[in-house]
Amino acid sequence: MNYSLKSVLVKSSIAIACLGASSTYAQEIDEIVVTAKGNQTLDESLFTTHLFTKADIQAAQVEDVPELLDRVAGISVTDSGGRGSNTSVFIRGAANDAIIVLVDGIRVGSATSGSASLNSYPIEAIERIEVIKGPFSSIYGSDAAAGVIQIFTKKGGDNNKSFTTSFGSNDLQEYSGSFNAGNEKHSLHVSLSHENLNGFDRVITPTTSFQTPENDNDSFTENVIAINGKTTVNDNITASLSVLYSDTNLELDTGTDQTESDDENLNIVLNVENQINDRLVWRNILGFNKNESIGNESELNTTDEDSVFSTERETLSSEINYIFNAKNNITLGADYYREDISDSVTLNFFTSLPELFPDNARDNKGYYAQLVTGYEAFKLVASVRRDENSDYGNDTNYSIALGYELNDNIRFSVSNGTSFNAPTFNDLFFPGFGNPALLPEESESYEFNIVGDYNNFNWSVSLYQTDFDNLISFATFPTSNIGLARIEGYEISVNAKILNWDLGIDIDVLSSEDLATGERLPNRVEETLNLSASRDFGDIDFSFNLKFEHDRFENSNLQLNRLPSYAVFDIRANYSITDNFTVSAKVDNLFDKDFVIDNNFDGSPFNTGGRLAKVSLKYAF
Repeated sequence: MNYSLKSVLVKSSIAIACLGASSTYAQEIDEIVVTAKGNQTLDESLFTTHLFTKADIQAAQVEDVPELLDRVAGISVTDSGGRGSNTSVFIRGAANDAIIVLVDGIRVGSATSGSASLNSYPIEAIERIEVIKGPFSSIYGSDAAAGVIQIFTKKGGDNNKSFTTSFGSNDLQEYSGSFNAGNEKHSLHVSLSHENLNGFDRVITPTTSFQTPENDNDSFTENVIAINGKTTVNDNITASLSVLYSDTNLELDTGTDQTESDDENLNIVLNVENQINDRLVWRNILGFNKNESIGNESELNTTDEDSVFSTERETLSSEINYIFNAKNNITLGADYYREDISDSVTLNFFTSLPELFPDNARDNKGYYAQLVTGYEAFKLVASVRRDENSDYGNDTNYSIALGYELNDNIRFSVSNGTSFNAPTFNDLFFPGFGNPALLPEESESYEFNIVGDYNNFNWSVSLYQTDFDNLISFATFPTSNIGLARIEGYEISVNAKILNWDLGIDIDVLSSEDLATGERLPNRVEETLNLSASRDFGDIDFSFNLKFEHDRFENSNLQLNRLPSYAVFDIRANYSITDNFTVSAKVDNLFDKDFVIDNNFDGSPFNTGGRLAKVSLKYAF
């Protein structure tokens, strides 16, 4: 891109400051975005925000969270061969380690890899998902350079029970049941689910490889238990406890062998909220998250050792929000988490022998403040946070956003913020690779937004730029801070209701560059187009989606390779036979398009599975 986004933001800020008209932006959506803090609603947030409600998730009929997120403007997903495989989520070109994932308010994921396995959090147990793009280290600390994804598990209270069974391609079988009970003061949700997939051959090994092609099916199984209870202690205090457990088993081809990977995730969160008075709310969260992955369980070589990557994270956070009036409030918070990987055992790259990490625990303390204030047509959101970490030292970050309501339909906003990504345990201590002297990666971001809302027609345009410093490089031994990089781009979203059809178009264009080498960053899609259409006919509804990707480079055999462009078309339908019985069906990749979104390290392509169909039967009572 030839423009300087920083220059655009400066000029836009001056232009906004010179506008004098006062108006009130149309407030058709008053849903509170919990992740944004400060009682900001979806239509008031100055940051680019996307919300998936329970209804959205049910209508989408997706298999996992990454598949759902792949529909959001500015987000792209790569996987290594379908359901359950290793998945990377990119927000505005920044990878997993620059994205924080929260479940019911606590940080989750691996402290060794630095990312959360989003496909390990079952879609059946999720009530809603909030996605906020931009630098949020000023609230959430390390690893929030690109944004925050927060998952909220299902709640009880409606006294409904349901049973769902599904069948589909590759011998897919799914069974799930849920139980809800309660009233305004007390509620309980319990759900169980099981999935079994015979699968397809995830990696087609090339005939030039030293290994004979396997052409086998790689299976996937998942079992999930979700519990959520809430009680009203008195007129001011409510407490909730959520438990989410998932256990998955995945067969995969490595290019040299066929192995299995077992993954377990356990999330326990106690949330206590005290409404002290009409203005003051005190929230406290106590949480525990365990993520364990056991790999290299070879089916072909019984002498292979298992590798174990295990993270246990204990979290405690406390936050006070004081509301001065409808436009002004302040949030003060502090949090603490401890990461422990003492159960992890890895294989030394040079000796192939099991080895423990020399350092297996660290703790982090964070203190933050956020001010939300407004006057007439102006709104300001400013935040700052200080982190103190036992392994990589201290860091302070800020964010500031200014918004202006031009009239009842149009709003502008500009923002600037800093973030940092902490080195992972792998970066610091992995045998043969780690460097304990590594510094955190640092970044600074700028963004300009314009949003329009005209009843049955709304649109938004976002321009952004992020500069990264102290990038961690794996091209040297040991790892080192060497890199500078820049990612910039724009997103355009348009939604309209025409002849009772809900139509949407999302356009993403970005460019990425390693400023030290002049090369593009791998696995970033530079041009993406999403088209969607849906209509509710009463007892039956239909939805269609077309996705087009162009200009993705992936990195295998230590070189960048351009992947072919592709377009896939999906169709979905739901039919309510009775008030209690619903049939759902979908076909992904309707025209059986053959495409690749990632390659194995030896250059062999990960299979995307072709045309996939699924039918679900749900009985609610």
